Amino acid sequence: MAEKKRKKINISFEKLKEAFNFSSDDVTHYLNVEEGKIAMHSNFSGAFDEDGNEIHESNPFYKNIYIEIPGILYYEAYRDMERFAAQVKNENIQKKLRKAISSKGAFRLFTYVLMDYPEQRENWFKFQEECVRSRIFDWLEDNHLELEEP
Repeated sequence: MAEKKRKKINISFEKLKEAFNFSSDDVTHYLNVEEGKIAMHSNFSGAFDEDGNEIHESNPFYKNIYIEIPGILYYEAYRDMERFAAQVKNENIQKKLRKAISSKGAFRLFTYVLMDYPEQRENWFKFQEECVRSRIFDWLEDNHLELEEP
């Protein structure tokens, strides 16, 4: 069976990353595969195109030109923290990170631990960036899209 040809999308990686990072239960982002633009739907304020103009059309996102951009799920972010902690070489820091992850308020506590270790905090930001990057490129591949930055 032949592999489906990938459609090239002219959009910046940064815009896709922003949509991935800021989608939630209340806000959903969509990629317009014809125009390479991102639209947003909020449960509170309606639908808007990339330029902030309201979309008045009923159910615009059911057209074939829009693909939903998934947000980062809670369990994925939690797993990222676990994977990061596992690779930290300093046993004391690793122990603190694992304790933070296993406690109530794991995300907040994890961040607090890293504030005491600036080098590890920087490593976390790089690690997290790579995780998001990987998810975006997996999503593009799953949807037979190829990024063509402007």
